[in-house]
This record gives sequence, structure tokens and C-alpha cells, in this order.
Amino acid sequence: MADEYEIEGTVSVEVMDIPLDQRLRPQSEDGLHERLIKPLQTWIRESKDHIDQRSDDWEQVDEHMRLYLNLDRKARSGDKGYVTSEKGNYLRENPFQRMVCIPLTYSTILTRMVQMFGIFTQTDPFFHLRPVGGEDKAMARIHEVVMARDAMLSQLPLQVWQMLFDAEKYGFGIWYDTWADRYGWVTNPPEISPSLKATLPPALRHKAEKSREWKMLYEWNRYRAIDPHCYLPDPNVSVICPQEGTRCGHWEVTSWLNLAAADLASGNGPYFNLERAKKLGLKTRRQRDAGRTSEGVFNDAKIDCIYPDLEVQHLQVKLIPKDYGLSDGDRPEIWWFSVAEEDVIIRCHRSPYDHNEFTYSTGSPDPDFNASFMPGMGQQLIGGQNIVNWFYNSHMANIRKTVNDQVVYNDNLLEEGDILSPGPARHIRLTTRGKQLHERGMLAIDQMYSQFRLTDVTQVHLTAAGEMIAQMQRMSATPDPVTGMPLPTKRTLGEIEQVSGSATARIQASAELLDLQVVAPAASRHVQNRQQWTSTEEVFRIAGRLAEELGEDALNVKPDDLYGRFDYVPKTPSMIADPARSNALWGSLLQVLGSAPQLLEPDPTTGKAIDPHAVFKEFVKSAGVNYFEDFMREMPMLPPGGVGVMGDEEVQQGVDNGNLVPLGQGVTGAR
Repeated sequence: MADEYEIEGTVSVEVMDIPLDQRLRPQSEDGLHERLIKPLQTWIRESKDHIDQRSDDWEQVDEHMRLYLNLDRKARSGDKGYVTSEKGNYLRENPFQRMVCIPLTYSTILTRMVQMFGIFTQTDPFFHLRPVGGEDKAMARIHEVVMARDAMLSQLPLQVWQMLFDAEKYGFGIWYDTWADRYGWVTNPPEISPSLKATLPPALRHKAEKSREWKMLYEWNRYRAIDPHCYLPDPNVSVICPQEGTRCGHWEVTSWLNLAAADLASGNGPYFNLERAKKLGLKTRRQRDAGRTSEGVFNDAKIDCIYPDLEVQHLQVKLIPKDYGLSDGDRPEIWWFSVAEEDVIIRCHRSPYDHNEFTYSTGSPDPDFNASFMPGMGQQLIGGQNIVNWFYNSHMANIRKTVNDQVVYNDNLLEEGDILSPGPARHIRLTTRGKQLHERGMLAIDQMYSQFRLTDVTQVHLTAAGEMIAQMQRMSATPDPVTGMPLPTKRTLGEIEQVSGSATARIQASAELLDLQVVAPAASRHVQNRQQWTSTEEVFRIAGRLAEELGEDALNVKPDDLYGRFDYVPKTPSMIADPARSNALWGSLLQVLGSAPQLLEPDPTTGKAIDPHAVFKEFVKSAGVNYFEDFMREMPMLPPGGVGVMGDEEVQQGVDNGNLVPLGQGVTGAR
């Protein structure tokens, strides 16, 4: 007996005689839930503890990015402990009442991200496919059109930005790629004109009215950037090598309604035990921010919560089903589990994907495959950022102290109340004694009141902060020219270009590494998912060479068009582009043809000549202008030399039409 579940698409999952959703009920006599929940809880807790090792550093990075400083933060020692005073009290990291955060981390990360984001979004469509066999060429072009639609539905540029943001802040970014479909109500037009409704029998009048139908709207490959705080990796492998481990997953805070909607949408969702999970969610109120959840007890008298929020842990585990009593399978397989509140299993089935991989891609801009974690640029800047903050704020604190420092005055000569509580105009009155001495010329005003003159010993702090900033710019490859700031000293254009080029090359290398680790594996799974799961016929708008080849501007893609193990090589943004798609190359070719007219002459060996019009049209298409044909007009054909001899009948016809005038005759009214 088999049961079917929909897991972000149409999924068939084989189970034993008794369906797993029944065997996994906590009260089931089978006892499978109790045996399975224990290892799942252990795996989840181990993964969370593994990620929590980085939480303190990540929290500081988040504060620096938000330009926020925690004035109560304890000073850390080199061994990750805390610094204490002689009395045993904890010292604060920022011993000032007021502080500002210098936006150094923010500007550095944003500068690097803008450079990398430009590299990832320089190609359109985002994915290109290079066929290995000649028979795959046409299918690859069709597949590219479909993949471009998937990228649009996933808002892929936004997912790229978030992945880069996480990688720069925390050391690694994550993509979660799955097959998804979306259901909704569709309004169908009347089958018969509404004007004929009155003439129809009552049983057929509904055909003259609009109708609503619940159906699948579209299906696509979906990409999601996962918060590294919520990642559940295998602690035994590097965080950037998920496919080498035995498990991988993430957790999220979601509404109970979202879980139930998976079943309501298609009538056959993947979740079960939802009523028990709902009771767990009613006990607490959850919110999530940057991987942390805040909880509060619901007040039933004030809050009517029908759909509670739940923390759900999703795990993909490689195991032998027979060892866990899931099926009779005795070979390693990937199984998908979801656990609500680390207490009740609400999802359990074999992975439906033919690619037989975890649906996660992780990558670091500075990868070390032998390390569990890699520090991101935000973490690498923590020490320098804290020093720069301390230098600047200590200087500002000293200025405040100097401006408001102690004063010396004689209360017999000045009214003390005016000094201690000055008015808006800071009037300081003289006492009777003071007036007498001042009027007699025996005492000047500056002799009655004086402020201690102290030297600002923190002036050098700004210089030291500038040196620290320069060191951090060297480390992060963000010198002043790259950030758009003028250099402190005059430099030649060649020197500026050399500095900018070297920094850009370093940032580009990080982008290429992220592309190879995150985007390229997801693109390979993308192709296989389309071949496996496409079930509906869709119409895609096309333009350019493909439209020219097919002779139409719309492409009707059927599932059969994508089936089969075609030998495609996905080309992602950082890879070397196909020369035929390079606008710069076609532009250079036009310049060569314009400067060397002899190249336009027929080849003496073949007799063929280069058509400059065809080259120019390809140049326009590579620039992304796919509607250039709209500007083409029918023109009279001229002989090859551009000038020809007209026949007598053609000349006479021109004279009769007024287009030609015999030589020697003037034109009336002409000057």
C-alpha cells in the first residue's frame, strides 16, 4: 500500500502497510514516534549548540551593522572570558555614558556587497546552459527560458543579496532550493455570452456566468536564503560542505495555518499530527529576530489565538530506513522530517528528489574546507571596529570633560547661585563687595572667575583611529577609491586605477568562490528538478534569436520538452561567458570591420563575404535589445555599387510621375 504526499510539488512517498502518519501518532501502539523523536531531538540540539558557538560574535556584528552599541556589554579577555577589576567586578567594554558607533563595518560590507552583487546580476538570464551534445542545443535554449521564469518567481536577485549579506556578516550564506507549486482561485469567463442568459433554460444559465475554480496556478524551482542563525548543520563536517554530512536542515517560526495550508491547497499535504502541534503552540507566543525567539505566555482572556505560532525544525537525514523501522529498505536514503517545538513529529517521508542530495547549498567568501566555521568580514572587523569606537568616544568624552571642567571663583565677589544654576543668557552677577572692587579698578572680571586649563591627551586617538581604519581597508580590499572617497593625497590616474583594480580583483575572487559553492550546485539541481517535476503545459514569452528561429514570440513548453537526461553544463554568473553572448566582443568585431574594409571583400578561397548588417544585428541582440526588428523598413534595392542605369520606360514613368526632370529644364518655382 502506498500513500502520496505533496512536498512543495507532486511527491510520491512509499510507506509500509500502515501509513507513517498513523504509525507516528504519539499514542500509536507501534511506538515509532517515541523511538524516532529521541534521535531527532538529539540531532536538533547538537546542531543548535554547534551554531550557538558563534552567537556572541554574530551579535556584535549585528550591532555594528545597526550602528548600535551595548553599553552594558562586559569586556572580554583573550581566552573568551570576562575582565574583572581588583574588587572582582566585571568591567564594561564601553566605559562611557554616551557612545556612537563609527559606521566602519557597515560601509565596508556594503562596499564589498555592491561589487559582488554587480557580478551576480551582470547576466540575463541568470542561468545559461551549455549543451555537450549537438542534439541538446535546442532543448537547452528552451530550458533556459523556463529557468528564467523560475528565477523571476523566486525573486532571485533578492535571494542573491541576502546570501551575500549573510556570507559577509557571518562567514557563510545558505540557499534552500525546492520544487514548489502555488494554488489559488481562478475566475473563468462565461461559456456562453451573458446577453443570452435570459434565453437559456434555468439548468444552463450558469454557463452564461463567470465561474471560480481552485487549481494550481504555476510550478517552479524556488530559492530561499536561510538565516545562518537558523541553520541545523552536521557538526562533524565543515559548515560549507553540507553534502558530505549525514544530516542538514533549518528551523523557523511559522504559523500553524501555514502548515495546515499545505494540505488545504492540494488536498494531500505532507504534514500530520497538526492538532497536537496546535496545542503546543497555544501555550507560548513566539517571535523571531536574527535567530533568536522571544516567548510569552498567552492571556486567554485578552488574546483570541486561533492559529498559534510554532517553532518547526526541518531536518533532512541520510539513514538506512530499516534501522529506524521506517520501511524495509536496507540501503542509505535521505529522509525528510519536521518536528514541532522539538516535541512532536509532523512530517516524515523519503526524499522525493531524483538528484539524491540535500536541498541546501552553503558557501563562504573565504572558504576553508578543513575548518568547521569561517569568520566573515563582519567578524574579522570586530576587533578593529571596537578599537576605533573606543578611540573616537574616549576623545569625545574627554572633550565633554574639558568643556565642562572645574572652575575657581570667589563667592564673596560673584553670586554663587548664578554659577551653579545659570540662566538662558548665563548672567553672572557681582556681589556688593565685587562691585566695589571692580569700580575702584582693584580687580578685573577674569580675576574673579577662572577655569582649570587642562591638556587634551586624546588628540592622538584620532590619528591612531585613522591608522587602524587604513589597516582594516587593506584587509577588506576596500580602499578609498573603491568606496568612492577621495584620496588624502594627490595620485595619478594610473595609480588610482591600479589600486582600484587590485581591490576589485580580490572582491571578485570572493564572488566567484560563492558562485561555485552556492549557485552552481543549486543550478544543477534546478535542471534535474525541472526534468523530474514539470507536470503542466505553460506558455512563455520569448524574444531574440530563439524567437527568430521559431518564427513566433511565444513558446509552448510541454513536460515532454524537458524530460530526459540531457547533458547540460549550467553556467552561473561568475563563470566565463559564452563569447557569442558577449556584447563587448560583438562591438569590438564591428570596430575591426569598420577599420579594415578589405575584410568585407569576398574570401578568395570560399567566395563568401561577411555581412556587416548581420553582425550589427547580433551586436544589438547581445546588448539585450530583442525588438530591433521593429525599426527595420522596406527600402528600394540598389545595385551593388549603389548607382545604376535606368531603362527608358523607367525614366519615362518617372517623368510622368513628376519624380524626374530632363537635363536642361528647370523646375518651376525652384531657386
